[in-house]
Amino acid sequence: MNVLLQGEERLLAERKLTSLKKDFGVSDDDLTISRYDTEEVPMDQILEDCMEISMFAPRKMVIMTNPVFLTGKKSKNVSDDDVAQFLTYVKTDQPDTLLVIDMGQARADSRKKVVKELKKHAEVFDFEKLDTNAVKRSTRKSLQSRGSDIDDDALELLLERTREDLAVLAKECDKLALYAKHIDCDAVERLVSAPAEDNVFELTNAIMRHDEEAITRIYRDLTVSRDPASLIGLLAHSLRQMYQVKLLTRKGYTDKEIAGILKMNFRAVYPARRNSEGFQLDDLLEKLNALSNLDVAIKTGRMDSSVGLELFLMNMG
Repeated sequence: MNVLLQGEERLLAERKLTSLKKDFGVSDDDLTISRYDTEEVPMDQILEDCMEISMFAPRKMVIMTNPVFLTGKKSKNVSDDDVAQFLTYVKTDQPDTLLVIDMGQARADSRKKVVKELKKHAEVFDFEKLDTNAVKRSTRKSLQSRGSDIDDDALELLLERTREDLAVLAKECDKLALYAKHIDCDAVERLVSAPAEDNVFELTNAIMRHDEEAITRIYRDLTVSRDPASLIGLLAHSLRQMYQVKLLTRKGYTDKEIAGILKMNFRAVYPARRNSEGFQLDDLLEKLNALSNLDVAIKTGRMDSSVGLELFLMNMG
């Protein structure tokens, strides 16, 4: 009666969890589901709940989140004795309690003894990241179930703007299907916002080509919904990504290999590589250094974030 959920496709994991609740006959509404952050709640308290008889229904579900002790990282809250207690529990038959270990974005480290033993006594659901073709098929099917179809180029744009995130795609499909029965690029451009990173890439490019008019326009658009201080981090991230992608491209790595090395979404590698093509590595490092100095000045109180960023953009433009 133990389940391990892991994998990058969190929407699929959430759907599986919903299915498990239904199959096991438990619900958040009737107090038959308990959730514990393993890094915050002592292990003996979690296991005690697992072994106690439910006061509200014949069965119950206990969900363990953030199980760092199952990963390659060091847990701050789970000792070796706790791990031993956990293993003792998962080896026992507890038919009225379903223990769900939700790894979130992390993965269980199969080299660890505790993970090897857990997998012998748990049902494992691994939700690997879907490839682009699978995401396309899933998106078309989702729209068709809502009574809509979509052009090929519109589908490409939709996947680009959502970064193939299934949870985001599901919400955007709801919106698009309500808007039109036939979805074209115009509909996607109207209803689906481009990721903030795309606008930051545009701002970065405008800075690098000294286009003051574009810098001003994009900066104003970005500050409508974002604090200037957060834009410094996004700009630095954009420049750093461009630098890393350019460097790895020069060394002969493919986009797929670069995505794996940098832990990037595969679809984000191409625009980063494309945006870096007109710049030298030294140019990118110079801008990164300037942003770093600005960040220090703001955090030490020597510069207001809004004024500092505007001055940076003016000097770079």
